[in-house]
Amino acid sequence: MAIDFPAAPTNGQMFSAPNGITYTYNGTLWQTSVGGGSVAVSDTPPTYPVPNGLWWNSNNGRLYVYYDDGTTAQWVEASPDVNSTSFPQPMGRRDVVPALTDYSWVNQGTATATQRSYGISFVAPSVGATYVIRGLVRSPPSTPYRFAARVKLLLPGKGTLLAGLCWRNSSSGSLHNFWCGFSASPILTIERWTNPTTFSSTDLNLGWPDFAEWMSLYDDGTTRYFQVSSDGDSWITLFSTARTTFITPDQVGFVLFPYDSATPNIGCAMTIFSAEFQ
Repeated sequence: MAIDFPAAPTNGQMFSAPNGITYTYNGTLWQTSVGGGSVAVSDTPPTYPVPNGLWWNSNNGRLYVYYDDGTTAQWVEASPDVNSTSFPQPMGRRDVVPALTDYSWVNQGTATATQRSYGISFVAPSVGATYVIRGLVRSPPSTPYRFAARVKLLLPGKGTLLAGLCWRNSSSGSLHNFWCGFSASPILTIERWTNPTTFSSTDLNLGWPDFAEWMSLYDDGTTRYFQVSSDGDSWITLFSTARTTFITPDQVGFVLFPYDSATPNIGCAMTIFSAEFQ
């Protein structure tokens, strides 16, 4: 049950919610006390989380703990149950809900990204017949690492619309993209881009009857691997290359290519349900 908190609270203001819990506004967030600890209450993840911090999502009524395993940190549901919408998954690995605050924009333009309780909604309106990539990127940990994601792609069957994962070099701006798309028929392709508006070359182009749900970028320090999975745990490699071929990446993330030359011009989108470093 979503809670309708006061719209303009003052520091120290108290509020008795319909769920029987009393909350206090600390100047930034509504908080309540649980077992002597502090719980952040909001419909989006706290902007400045701390290890072992608690966040109660007022959209879905679920409690999360900010878990740091020494390599990565993310919000993990504190006590999932069999009726939860996020655990267990319909198939495979449990989702790790991404925080939008971990990512920065590449060539945002008219694109939008919205934090949801279940993930990130990433939308890129059409740019017509123009080569433009919209991206959300973050820094990875030291190698070896796997950046694994479960995504739902919205790619109408017209134009050349693409969506997926990317490696990027922040100095040159070059990208190595791993994405699904539609170009007369569904495809899965791996492409090199000199920058977000300049295509370089194609490494792989496969007919793909269904858009991949689990995708990963794996870097073992020597070789980079582009992989897909049906469950988020068992991966198959579609393409690999030496780690420094074309770029030496220092960022990973998500990309959209909203190219559509035929009217009506239609953009593309993806929902990122899970994103983690394994």
